[in-house]
Amino acid sequence: GQSVMGRELRVFFALTAAAVDLWATLHLLAKRGCTEERRLDTYIDLGDDALGLKLRHGSTVELKTRHSRDAAGVEEWSKASFARAPKPVTAASLRTLLLAYGHPTAAQRLAAREHLQFASICYDVNKTRIQQCVEQAPLQGAMVEQTDCVITSEGRLLGTFRSICVEGDGSLSIAFVLAKLDEQHVPYIVAGYPQFISSLKSGFWSRPVEKTLYNLNNCQ
Repeated sequence: GQSVMGRELRVFFALTAAAVDLWATLHLLAKRGCTEERRLDTYIDLGDDALGLKLRHGSTVELKTRHSRDAAGVEEWSKASFARAPKPVTAASLRTLLLAYGHPTAAQRLAAREHLQFASICYDVNKTRIQQCVEQAPLQGAMVEQTDCVITSEGRLLGTFRSICVEGDGSLSIAFVLAKLDEQHVPYIVAGYPQFISSLKSGFWSRPVEKTLYNLNNCQ
């Protein structure tokens, strides 16, 4: 069924030993009241930053649609979940499923990529995820999430990344996270999963970090 996800602000960056850790930054070292979730999601790159198609746990098909994005990178999304994935999972079978559930735009995006090998637009993302409601500034009342991702495609390791996300209806900010990344000259992208997935084979993450332009949003 269709559900509204609301507003979120998300950043991705390479995971290193010195990577920014949200829980340590917010002094939530015990991660109180939250549990660690591990799962494998397979993302299918539709070539559209506003459409995110994935197999959740490798089985349930989900389609996320972005409705807006403001200058700060805050995005508003909705999500549709379908029946279990068709077998075998192919571009054609997924396109048939999308059309059956009334999502012609996503089906068209998938059809436009049929000249590519299906495996080349699939990305396996092994996630370790912790989510928690924060009660102190600067994120008081917001739901925050930190997810570590090990990403492979066509059997090749593309990298290990960390995502930090803030969700809520109020004023959303991850300025304190971006400031730390800027201090460390760490490349990052403020974006949802579809745009991040598209960036993985763009060459951005392997290029030398410039002194003043080191986030993908500024480099485009």
